Amino acid sequence: MTQALYQRQYPGLLKASVDSYGACRNPWTHGTVPLLALAGEADDWGRPALTCATFARKMRPDQPFELYTCPNVVHGFENPGLATLRRNEGHAVLYDPAAAEDSFRHVRAFLSRWLGRPAAG
Repeated sequence: MTQALYQRQYPGLLKASVDSYGACRNPWTHGTVPLLALAGEADDWGRPALTCATFARKMRPDQPFELYTCPNVVHGFENPGLATLRRNEGHAVLYDPAAAEDSFRHVRAFLSRWLGRPAAG
């Protein structure tokens, strides 16, 4: 279900959204819910950092969007179960504790801004 459709069906319920590894495909289906996309700049699984940057340029002013990218980081950077480099369908996946913690700080700050709650940790 797209955010725009979800917003129409359940007005006021969704206040903010976070997308790890950012799909960022169709800005016209996004709606107006603030969105934070997280992506590794070295993630070659759909090139989410590049895709989300392109997505950002197509957003309307009433579609709040933030992109946080991690340099030299591949897919799976937030998953501690990927402590050693693996290949999934030919794509590198690897946990990066520093990038994960930094992305979590960005998520807390983003949600605090849009939900009006103090950022913890």
